[in-house]
Amino acid sequence: MPTQLRFDVTFVYPDRAEGITIPTVLSFGDRIVNTFAKADPGVECCVFSREIGEKLGLDIERGIHQPMGSLTGTLDTFGHEVTIQTFDLTFQSIIYFAKYPGLPRNLLGRIGWLRQAEDIPYGSGPYSLEDRKINRRGGGRGVYFRDPNGHVLELLTAG
Repeated sequence: MPTQLRFDVTFVYPDRAEGITIPTVLSFGDRIVNTFAKADPGVECCVFSREIGEKLGLDIERGIHQPMGSLTGTLDTFGHEVTIQTFDLTFQSIIYFAKYPGLPRNLLGRIGWLRQAEDIPYGSGPYSLEDRKINRRGGGRGVYFRDPNGHVLELLTAG
């Protein structure tokens, strides 16, 4: 008899070449901004548009200056400690905001997002939540973990 799996939270994203877009909430003080960001483990830091930082009430240039190399040259950014939430995962992190308006996409990188979740036990399946392995079924990759409220979450890439 087949086993049916049920999840408390499901996030379905379109399978496009542009990558995985994740709903993201940034907050600072009493200000909250709902936006979207691309999950990109190849990017070191989380980078968001200047416009989002301004909506949070940040004085962008008073942050930690960090020039970042890109395919088109150098991107000047400034880091600020804000609260970031993706799905049910929430933590404080240094998020970098572009110096100039018009950044075409927000990025969730290794530092500030992915590594914040390193202490969260994860596993290769819903019944193997803490084996610290990633499954490679169907040519993609998948990982399962519990959020702070105990919900089982699943992240999958297309094969």
